[in-house]
Formats: sequence, structure tokens, C-alpha cells
Amino acid sequence: MATGRRQIKISWAILLLILVSVIFLAFHVVTLGKTWGPAFSGKIAIINSLGESVGGDFPLFYSASSLALAGEPASVYDLTRLKAKEKEIFGQDENYIWPYPPSFLLMVLPLSLVPYLAALVIWFVITLLGFLTVVYRLAPNPLTLLLTLAFPGTFFNTLNTHNGFFSAALFGGGLLLLARSPWIGGLLLGFMSYKPHLAVLIPVALIAARQWRALAGAAIGALGLALASALVLGPEVWGAFFKHLTSAVDLLERGGTTWLEKMPTVFAAARLAGWGVTWAWGLQALMMIGIGVAVTYAWYSRASLPVRNSLLILGTLLFTAYAFVYDLVLLALPLAWLGWEGQNKGWLPGEQPALVLGWFMPMVLSFFRGAEFKVPVAPLVLVALFLLFARRQYVERAGSSRSLQD
Repeated sequence: MATGRRQIKISWAILLLILVSVIFLAFHVVTLGKTWGPAFSGKIAIINSLGESVGGDFPLFYSASSLALAGEPASVYDLTRLKAKEKEIFGQDENYIWPYPPSFLLMVLPLSLVPYLAALVIWFVITLLGFLTVVYRLAPNPLTLLLTLAFPGTFFNTLNTHNGFFSAALFGGGLLLLARSPWIGGLLLGFMSYKPHLAVLIPVALIAARQWRALAGAAIGALGLALASALVLGPEVWGAFFKHLTSAVDLLERGGTTWLEKMPTVFAAARLAGWGVTWAWGLQALMMIGIGVAVTYAWYSRASLPVRNSLLILGTLLFTAYAFVYDLVLLALPLAWLGWEGQNKGWLPGEQPALVLGWFMPMVLSFFRGAEFKVPVAPLVLVALFLLFARRQYVERAGSSRSLQD
């Protein structure tokens, strides 16, 4: 079957995902129409009949932007003041905190210059297009767009209207540009400092690979963004951020079951299994050490770009204790790399089932929410995918193609 830029043989895994994607995409469109449609048609205000704001978590970004533009950027870290602004705009308390550094506040600063629904569409469209562009560049085939749009991770980020698309566009775009333009690639990776817990392995990887120009670009991106936020918002906003930083950690440790069930992390899985905070942190620390060593080795040994990039992204999701279901948009990147490598270079045993399971994982994670049996679906799938890419690295280094299956 000729599609895209190459002759591609449709494997059973890809065929299954295509068939399911058509159904899922239709479901996504219908759900989004029911969720957003009444507000955009003027039948309801931005608060729907269930008392929820249209746009999921997007009111947090809009409220923070409103406070900053009103001359109170540091007050985004004051929960009382943020709640008051949310109630002023939406007529109700949205119960959000602002856990991000001022770097991200600078990025969302212009949002409240336009009405809420317009800002919602602008944010959604721009970040989605950036995300789709990056994934298509990883696997340049029309089927990529179908599989990505129907991906459950895409769906959950859309419902929450969060920053998953933005993270994937920056992370994936930066990695794609490293070989051709290390300065710009590093700059984009440096912008990931807006979510520091998802950026911590980036300098580790760049140092291990001796990519000094990319590392310099990342430093310029991160420090430049921080400096720009201090100049635009005022230096006191950074003081407020560090003062309230412990509140995010406290929320992570004291988060209830409903909150933890939305987190695909090792720490959350341990807490849901009944482990205490100390033991959960201990397990997370072991994962951090193992992942840090594996990612360092992959980048130091100059593994192929798809392998080392995928290990970095999967490693990031396993390394952090603080991530939510909308962050699983990042999973689309290694899945696209795995599918493209498998189709063009051959599949290793177990990769096709893992590709299918990884694609479904955000939906499975949601399915088990509230269940008596707390299955650590997300960490197990992420570890399995990580090990499969590590094995592909080993096969590459051994110079063996005999293990690859047509």
C-alpha cells in the first residue's frame, strides 16, 4: 500500500490502530461538540449545565493572565487572590493553584486580551497545530495525523485544554532540530523550563552527548525566558514563586485518590497501592536513578536519533513524580518513532503489541479510575516501552538485523 513518502506495509498493529482510530476520532468530535458547542452557539455561557467551565483547566491560564495584566503578577501564587479572580471572571471558584514558574506566566500573558472563548480557540488551535506538525515530521505519512488526532492522550488534553500539546511541540520540535540546527533545537528545549519537572533530563542528555552548542542554546532559552519574565512581570514574581513552591510538593504528597488517579507516575501508583509518602518517594527515587543512568548511556553512546530521543521522552515521564494524564500527549512522540522505525526497518518481537498498548494507555488509565483494584497501568506501559527502545539500542550497537521481523 503506497502512502506518504514511502511504500509502507500495513502491519497488524497499524491496521488495528487505524480501525480503532476512525471510531475514536468520531467519538472525540462528538464529545467536543457536546462540550464546547453550546457555549460557542450562544445557548449557554462559559459555565455549562454541570457547573463546569468550558475548556476544562483553561480558566487557570486565563485567570492568571488576567491577574498579571491587571498589574498583579505575583498574586497568581496567592491562592486566595487567584480564587477571587476566578470567581470574578467565571462566577465561581475554580479551585486551581498556579504551580508554574513565571516563565509560563509570561507565555500565557496575552490570553486575556481577548474574550475567553476566543482565547480558548487560539490556544487550542496554535498548540494543536504545533503538536501535529512535529509528530508528522517524525512519521511523515497521512496515517500519522489520523492516529495522532484519535490518540486518547490527544483527547484528554483537548478536554482539559491544558499545555500537553505545547509541551510536545517544544520537546519534539527541539529534538528534531538538534542535528540540523543545534542552537535552535537547544533553544526550544530550553523553553521546556516552563515545566521544570519535565525538563530536568534534557541537560543531562545534552551533556552526555557532548552537544555543547545545543546545551548553550538550551541555557539561553531557559535563562532568557526567566530574565524576560522578570523584566516584564517584575522580579518580585520570582520571589513569590519560590516562596510558594512547597505548596505544589505538599499538594502532591497530600493529594487524594481522585487526584492521584489522574497521574501516570510511579509515585502516584505507589500511593494508590497504599504505600506511605516516604516509601513512595523511595520507589520514585530508585526509578529516577535507573532512568538517569539509562538515558545518560543512550545519549553518550550516540544511539540512533529515534532511539535516544524516545528514551529521553519516556524517561522524562518515568523520572518525574508530578505529571497528569494530559502530559501523556508526550507519549505520541516515541509511539510515532517506534511505528516509523518498525515499518521501515522491521519490528523486534513484542514491539507491535507494545505500540498498541501504549496508544491505548491513556484511555486504560482513565478506565481504572475509581476501581477497587488499583492497577499501575501507566508506569508499567512506560517501563515496557522504555525497555523495548533500550533493546533496539542494543540491537543497533550489535549491528544485528537478524532479530528484526518483517
